[in-house]
Amino acid sequence: MALDVIVNISEMSTTGAVGFGIPLVIVSKSAKAVPYTECTELSEVEKLFGAETEIYNIAKLIWGQKNKSKSIAFYASTNDAETAVNEVIHNDWRQLIVVFGEDDTKTAADVSEYIETTNDKMYFVTVSEMNELTTLSDKERTVAFYYDLKDSNGKLVAPNAVAAIVGESAGRDAGSFTYKNLIISGLAPLEITENQLNGIHETGAITLLRKAGDVVTSEGKNTQGDYIDIVDSKDWIIKQIGYQSQKLLNASEKLPYTNQGIAALENVTKNVLQEAYNNGMIATGDDDATALYNVNFKSRSEMSEADRKNRIYSGGNFDFTLAGAIHTAHINGELVI
Repeated sequence: MALDVIVNISEMSTTGAVGFGIPLVIVSKSAKAVPYTECTELSEVEKLFGAETEIYNIAKLIWGQKNKSKSIAFYASTNDAETAVNEVIHNDWRQLIVVFGEDDTKTAADVSEYIETTNDKMYFVTVSEMNELTTLSDKERTVAFYYDLKDSNGKLVAPNAVAAIVGESAGRDAGSFTYKNLIISGLAPLEITENQLNGIHETGAITLLRKAGDVVTSEGKNTQGDYIDIVDSKDWIIKQIGYQSQKLLNASEKLPYTNQGIAALENVTKNVLQEAYNNGMIATGDDDATALYNVNFKSRSEMSEADRKNRIYSGGNFDFTLAGAIHTAHINGELVI
């Protein structure tokens, strides 16, 4: 989607309402092509692919979660996975799952590299062998889910188990949750040692554990080692400011190059950041009442003559502090006898 508004954001680390897209399941090297279709119930998926298919099982696992999305998009291509993703890259989806056809020479690493070139997509992939993780490491937009449970015949129980994480997260507001300790339905936890868990985390993956009686995700990071909710928050804010600013331009017979026109653009940015704060993305100050974001749009007189002549406004600036989340707590007690 081409917009007249370009939003750039840089990430600064410190020490110490349009939707956000829906899940997309792609089948590569499919014997039958299926156009991009958004489904809202399993019967629709069954008509497209049949009930005894991996696609059906993925849809069932996504919709089996508490915070599931209302819709899931599906697409089957006779081409390889990377080409298939490119064919639907401009559709409004967010979380990608790929079912690779038997004849596909492309791999999860190829899809991961491609998704890395986008600015609003995420790739969720299941891995069952530790050596697979090395090809997916250090990616901002890839989430690797290690799940190796097999049945009595040695067959993977859920080759696309990551669908459960997609299902539990896709229906939530971006930035309002962390991907660690998501309660998952329909999958058994792994029974692993602390050393095995550390090895999974160190290679950039997350897995499924039982904690306090619940089956939950073990961590909330991408393969780069950054928290997924940070990527979600950043993408959401960029998309919303761009989208809402474009809507302002569309609704205006002419947005004047005046301080009044600039103020209208500034208000769009303020409103988006306030909504981000309301959704839990942006932190508060020590008083727990002041949202930690700033917006500064230069006045008309501060813009260059060339920019005014070419009808380009480049004087808008904003910054914000992410709220973060508590993933681990250390609570000290004292026993008095």
